[in-house]
Amino acid sequence: MTERSVDRSQPALMAFVFDLTEHEATRLAAVLEATPDWDPSAMLEAETEAHRLLYSNLSPEQAAAYRMLVDEGLIDAA
Repeated sequence: MTERSVDRSQPALMAFVFDLTEHEATRLAAVLEATPDWDPSAMLEAETEAHRLLYSNLSPEQAAAYRMLVDEGLIDAA
């Protein structure tokens, strides 16, 4: 059995874990503090309505393409 040579001129790689949980909580608190009048439910309702309007009044060809995209799971149904 032959012994493999090891290059000891370079430091060995070490795995480490960096937990961003505390930073994310601080960032979220800053965002919420900066937007006191933000209403998430109203925003979601507006996005849902915009999505519905985007896919309303489609031509037959557009409706067929839309249905194909929904069936393939590429977009959500309005």
